Amino acid sequence: MKNTELSQKKKLDRQSRRKPAKSCHFCRVRKLKCDRVRPFCGSCSSRNRKQCEYKENTSAMEDQLRKKYRRCSKLEMARRIEELESQLTKQSQPNIHEGQNPLSNMRYLSSKHNRHILYGPTSYRAILATQTDTFAKYREEIWQVLKLSRNNWKREHHYSTLSEISSIETAPPHSGSPSVIEYLCESLPNYEVLCEYLTDFFASDFYDSYQIVHKEKVLRDLQDCFVKGPRSHKTGQHTIISLNLDSKKNYYKVGVMTAIMCLASHPKEVPEAIEVFHKVLTSFVSAKVFYTERVQFLFLRYLYINVAGLDGGDQSHCIFIHGLTIDTAIHMGLNEDLRRLYLSKNHPIEEIPYLERLWLWILFTDVKISLSTGIPVRINDDFVNKVRLENYSSSGDILLYKTTLRLRNIMKQIHAREKPPDIPLIIEDLKKFTIKMFKPLDFYLNASNLNGNEFTELQLWHATLHMIGSLSNLYTLTHQDFDARIFNFSVLAPLNSLHLCFNVLETYFELDNSKLSSKSLCLSKKWPHLNNALFLIYVNAFRALIQIYTIFLQYMENKDIQLFIQRNSSALTYPICPGDFEGPHNKCISLKIAFKEMENIFDHIHQEKLKPLTQIWQNSYYFSIIISMEKIGRRAFNKGMRNIDEGPETENDATENSLTSILNDLEGPLEDFSENFIDDILGSPSAFFDTAISGWSNFEDFFSR
Repeated sequence: MKNTELSQKKKLDRQSRRKPAKSCHFCRVRKLKCDRVRPFCGSCSSRNRKQCEYKENTSAMEDQLRKKYRRCSKLEMARRIEELESQLTKQSQPNIHEGQNPLSNMRYLSSKHNRHILYGPTSYRAILATQTDTFAKYREEIWQVLKLSRNNWKREHHYSTLSEISSIETAPPHSGSPSVIEYLCESLPNYEVLCEYLTDFFASDFYDSYQIVHKEKVLRDLQDCFVKGPRSHKTGQHTIISLNLDSKKNYYKVGVMTAIMCLASHPKEVPEAIEVFHKVLTSFVSAKVFYTERVQFLFLRYLYINVAGLDGGDQSHCIFIHGLTIDTAIHMGLNEDLRRLYLSKNHPIEEIPYLERLWLWILFTDVKISLSTGIPVRINDDFVNKVRLENYSSSGDILLYKTTLRLRNIMKQIHAREKPPDIPLIIEDLKKFTIKMFKPLDFYLNASNLNGNEFTELQLWHATLHMIGSLSNLYTLTHQDFDARIFNFSVLAPLNSLHLCFNVLETYFELDNSKLSSKSLCLSKKWPHLNNALFLIYVNAFRALIQIYTIFLQYMENKDIQLFIQRNSSALTYPICPGDFEGPHNKCISLKIAFKEMENIFDHIHQEKLKPLTQIWQNSYYFSIIISMEKIGRRAFNKGMRNIDEGPETENDATENSLTSILNDLEGPLEDFSENFIDDILGSPSAFFDTAISGWSNFEDFFSR
């Protein structure tokens, strides 16, 4: 008995101490003697083999695992892997610290056919998923049984949950007109042209600035979604005859591509069929449309509204499209930790950075629309996880991330009900922030420093200048204790925004003008930088112009402001230097000089050397509105500016009595200005709106020369 036990023990010891194989794989299989020379043994060398592989030593633990799971089926192994992944997902969730609400992290992402909907703690789905590990395992099995009964009922009652989406494929009854999809396919360009639009878009600085869609995925969708007709003998290209989508009809894949085409082909007029298609996609409201492509499509539509200058001048035409974008993004969990949330949902990991960046741009857009329309930001702080955003933003997004959070915080202070904002302190902090985070304004006003890669920085600089100008203006309106530095900010911030707009416009035009040999079918490739400059003009120039005119109106109408400016004017004329948005300390800048500086900005673009550029804006509706508005303001305010004596000749003359005398002398002309304001700007429309506007057709004709 003892001998038997001893022999078994020795046998086990021999098994556990099995000598590792030292021969190469080839010699071991052929049972040849191997000299174990590396990288090629003698046997492999003599046979001129290209590979000589050695199996690495396996540990005793690996041998035990191999023996343990030798009889385990692949299905059992797969289920075990799923259980372990589920446990890892739970362990990766943030730890609940003492005093923290444990319900705040209770989330369940329902994913089906690439549609994703996020559920929170009061949802039965989240409760079941949190309370039991078997929810995900058995839910699908239970659903398959229920699905049979559901499908029978739907067939019997002719009901489909996809009826909303399917309506896009059906022609209106008794109308004789095609369906939305048929109309779209008839109006789309040839397949090769569409492909070039997308390729050019992904090669542009505009795409590099946003990067909210994955290039490779969109190009794959291009191949998968469009059915090509026969090749034309005349053009050598293929027409698009139909769309090819799966049974769940994710038309937002197509919407992303047509929205990109609109951006890439601007200022070419968008075909009516594509406009109709985009409006229908925007109108869908069922849970069947929670695709990531829907969020991307809506944001691309927002960008096109701005690129085409259709935002209303104050983002008012973007409010509803922005609201849809926010709602869809939040209910899909784009504000969450996507790398953890989408871990077990088979979502391509390479698309996650684009979705994270998309959410970051949505946050910035929320601030921009809030600032322009004067309402609080729509996205609550509960949906802004600052730590996750900072961790997952690439180095190129850090400036966007920090600027967005800084401006969000200011908007919250402005709209707080309990405590009024300390505007001078906010402006001072924001000025320090710009010094720390941005290149100086002088850098962007130097044409030699601009190459198109600074497009994102320019957008953020404009938003920051808009915030400084608005806050300064608010302080002057709501406080009696005027401040010279605040007043200077209110004038110089929008003035510098105008300088940026037109300097970038001229520089980008020259960048493109030097490359006119491009034969691209896409207008944006011929004028890629100029389109970006026009985007900045449309979004920022009108706003800056109105801010400056508001200051002029305040001065004309408010005697207290007049007295303050006269008392704090510098004895020496302080020149306005582009790039300086502070001005002299404790002294007000001259409104006469500011008015003249603004005139110079607009007069500069009428120079002979910029005549080709002038031809462009003469046929751009929104640009012409800006130019005409400046002409109206120039005529209306010029009379008042001629009567402004900005300061005494010497500091000794700057007494209150002399100021009162000056203001009394000005009272008549200023009252005349107020009473005759409308008469001053009335007259022949050609005196202002004389830019020979003939629609977008001429605008696009110039671009296509």
